[in-house]
Amino acid sequence: MNLSIRKYIGGDKKRISFFLPQTLLETAQWRDLSGSRRLLHEWGFGRYNSVNPATEYYTVFYGRGIMQLTWAGLYKTYGEYRSFPNHSGSYTDRLHPDASRLTAVSTHYTAHPDDGGTLFRWSPRFDPDIVAEDSYNACDSGGFYWASKVYKHKTSMNRVADEDFTADNVGLINRLVNGGSNGYYERQAYSKFIGIYLMDEVNTNTTVSVSPTGKSHIVVDLTKS
Repeated sequence: MNLSIRKYIGGDKKRISFFLPQTLLETAQWRDLSGSRRLLHEWGFGRYNSVNPATEYYTVFYGRGIMQLTWAGLYKTYGEYRSFPNHSGSYTDRLHPDASRLTAVSTHYTAHPDDGGTLFRWSPRFDPDIVAEDSYNACDSGGFYWASKVYKHKTSMNRVADEDFTADNVGLINRLVNGGSNGYYERQAYSKFIGIYLMDEVNTNTTVSVSPTGKSHIVVDLTKS
């Protein structure tokens, strides 16, 4: 994580205060899902879920890593950026090990078809699980996503993080990270909590209030950790 922050975020504490809260939500508060090592996989391993109908299209290219890299097109771009070698042998699908969704001939959407995503054959590219199960890749992929995200025809969420540290900008970062409002209030609370400490805000209260435009206000308890 420290390497990823130095590489993609830099030492600016305001940027870090925008970045770290997003990783808390995307990793389910850094839970150890395996009991023995941290597996940064999306819940359900891409199993179809009517609450998240996009799972029908991204399937095995579900979210992995600290920013939940998703869709085959983004995995392809990240693999090319890192110069990952071509995969040899068979892929292991954690959800369907006996009938893998990822094979030598399977095709996968680059992005959601409603957003112009198209099908292409993945093989012989790398096994996507290395994004979740190698700790460096899990963190580096998150930094890569942060720095390469296109916003208003320009790249990098640092451009938002360099603006004022406000609830509205935290909300914008939230949308850029996950495309919606998942965990909106939790991310607001984490951002305020982390920002107060990292940016040495002078505060003698035990609680603070956050008021995003058009949303319910949030009370953050600063005595909790």
